[in-house]
Amino acid sequence: MRRVIGCVLSVLMVLAGVGVAFPQTPNDVDIELFYGGTWNNIDAYVYHRDGAPIVITRGRTNEGKSCDPGKLTLTVNNRDGRFSPRNPNSPLFGKIGRNTPIRVSVTYSAVTYVRFTGEVPSWPSRWDVSGKDIWVPVEAAGILRRLGQGSKPLRSPLYRFISGSSPLAWWPLESGDQRATVSTPSGLAGGSPLVASTATIGTHALSGTVGGSAVGPPGAPIAIDLSSGGQLTAAGIPTSSSTAPWRFEMGALFTTPLGTAEAAEIMQIKYAGVNTVDVIASQAVGTHLEFRGTGTHNATPSSYILDDGAWHHIRMDFTSAGGGADTAYEVALDGVVKFSGTATGLTFGNPTRLEISAGGQVDAASHAAFWSGTLPADNAGYDAFTGYDGEEADDRFDRLCTDASIPSTVTGSTGALMGPERVVSVLQALRDAEATDQGFLHERRDALGLKFRTNASRYNQAPIALDYAAKDISPPFDPEPDEQHVANDREVKRRGGSSARRELTSGPLSTQDPPAGVGRYDDSITVDAYSDDQLEHIANWRLALGTVDAERYPRVRVDLAARPALIPTIMAADSGSRITVANLPDWLPPDDADLIVEGYREAIGFFTWDFVFNCSPGGVYSSVGRWDTVASVLKTAVNSTATSWDVATTSGPLWTTDDAQDGWDWEIGGERVTVTDIAPSLITFGAVGTAAHADNASVTPGLPASLAEGNLMLCLAAIRNSGTGAPEIPAGWVRLAVFPASVAVNVRLFARIAGPSETAPTITFTGGVAGATTSAQIARLAGKWHSTSNILLGAAICLNASAQDITIPEIGRA
Repeated sequence: MRRVIGCVLSVLMVLAGVGVAFPQTPNDVDIELFYGGTWNNIDAYVYHRDGAPIVITRGRTNEGKSCDPGKLTLTVNNRDGRFSPRNPNSPLFGKIGRNTPIRVSVTYSAVTYVRFTGEVPSWPSRWDVSGKDIWVPVEAAGILRRLGQGSKPLRSPLYRFISGSSPLAWWPLESGDQRATVSTPSGLAGGSPLVASTATIGTHALSGTVGGSAVGPPGAPIAIDLSSGGQLTAAGIPTSSSTAPWRFEMGALFTTPLGTAEAAEIMQIKYAGVNTVDVIASQAVGTHLEFRGTGTHNATPSSYILDDGAWHHIRMDFTSAGGGADTAYEVALDGVVKFSGTATGLTFGNPTRLEISAGGQVDAASHAAFWSGTLPADNAGYDAFTGYDGEEADDRFDRLCTDASIPSTVTGSTGALMGPERVVSVLQALRDAEATDQGFLHERRDALGLKFRTNASRYNQAPIALDYAAKDISPPFDPEPDEQHVANDREVKRRGGSSARRELTSGPLSTQDPPAGVGRYDDSITVDAYSDDQLEHIANWRLALGTVDAERYPRVRVDLAARPALIPTIMAADSGSRITVANLPDWLPPDDADLIVEGYREAIGFFTWDFVFNCSPGGVYSSVGRWDTVASVLKTAVNSTATSWDVATTSGPLWTTDDAQDGWDWEIGGERVTVTDIAPSLITFGAVGTAAHADNASVTPGLPASLAEGNLMLCLAAIRNSGTGAPEIPAGWVRLAVFPASVAVNVRLFARIAGPSETAPTITFTGGVAGATTSAQIARLAGKWHSTSNILLGAAICLNASAQDITIPEIGRA
């Protein structure tokens, strides 16, 4: 039996008014189409066949993949043909069609949550054999579907910048192979072309590949080849206000160094009638300007040399000075102002003529443009010229979406630094930013647009806390083996640069053969990083992601009909969110499940609302609160009921005992425990035993009174013939490294942790002579001692060669 949502809702509306909410009353779902300039509700036409829900899928299906286009599936009643776009009798004829926007939202407790915004690419009609039941199975998709179908590359970054900045005149100089022509067109409709004085114009190819992306400067793939002495001239530059400031920008390349006495005229601009300004490159005096006209003026030369085989960007700004009688100027080379001043006596006015490579010495030119009046930001052109080299990934995402008129939002900041933007499709350019940052590119729910979450925004984020014992989680909740996601040998390459490789060589997920490891799982990616220095960090991060030694829970299901109190919390969950699941059953690892949402499936019915989150391990995104000391061990074994532990630090710094620092978690033996207080063990000096003396003979000092198991015993032994005589280490004792072992010191300190039964040691000596007094005495210190290897903090030595007073040296703390 089939039934229509609209009909059932009309019956149940009475229940909705008695103050109860979902799931006692049906879900308040709105399905809308956008036509006629507004959103229009179509709830009354949505079928709910045999309880089948509206299904939304978003994000990644699993970790390590790109985000799939979002998808919405539902069925609409088409008995009157209204959802057949080509049906002239449809009330929606001419209003809906391919890629009609659709939106789904749910209202709960007076708050409306938009769950999906996408496009309906087609409206396929279906019917039963009687021809009376007619419906359309709608399968809408997010904007990534349409973007993924387009493969046309974007115009170059420099092209897009200039075309969008309202230039006065502009010549892109990247229109492909022009060897058969004698002019290059303007980038503006009706603009004058740049005319060649020779027929040598062509596509400049540094790499030897015409039209390749490495041809021109980073921000433009193709440039005009003038290496055979070609020159370009344009007249008829549009006139603007005679007092408005104006700017000229272009890119220039010299592949052949200039001679020491040679000067190359990069360009000449004629303005205000007879006045001209020339940009001169010279080995002798550097780059400078020369003004000619009713007066002459040479601008202060810059030491900046342009003939080094690299692309350079030139920006010149001109403004009126002296009431229009003079021309003020500023020149920036590669984004840095190199000189400025005022050309006195040269009347300010509009540019009227441009000559590029007037002296025939420029080898290639790229994107020449004039602006007048409102000028772009000073370095905006240079940034585009470099392809936005050094731009953060989140800024690149934002800029690309703006250029493509895609509504966008960014979560987080401080994205990875990017290299020059490639001339690829807009989706590929966005994927480049995602791959370099290791961030998350996905779709917005509230608009037909995109969203970018930086990798850094996932660090230490507050989780959506769920509780297994409280039945927040519905079955299935099945852990899966880690093997399918292991990557323990990872390489990262930089496009046009170097590479870095990181391998996990020890541990359970290492490249060692089983059982010491799992064997080698390698992969390689190429990123558009700003510098080679970033590659090591990216490789290390990817290695950490690929070697998470923890239980994986790839699916987490939440039934909101069973737990409606969770609705506001779950509504905030999206790709990149963190979920924790506490109080897991005893047969699972005792730690909370710490997960990152990669994507989800949402099924909305009348009385059902079901989520299945696709998850990956999230612990790697949460940094430790404190660094562990180098080596800490339990002094004695503990059981599951122990609330007080003795922990010994065998090496490295000691744990803090500051009460203000209490309340952190330890992970020990696979279990996480909370430390509520930490204090040092109390050390007290107990007593000394009877000293023993002899004449060049062994001695047996007495044990201290009240010696107990676990006490630290220190035995000081000496022989009175320094330099040759020395005490020997008694059996079962340890010589503390007070003095270097290579020095035959006549005084030595021995240590031992007392056992349940002790006997006094006999101390023997070597190198003694008649009359050399031997001595030994034992002291005890009560406390909790784990090892004698690290109890000594400092030592000093001073040995006199003859009988005299000895200055006791200061003992510094080691």
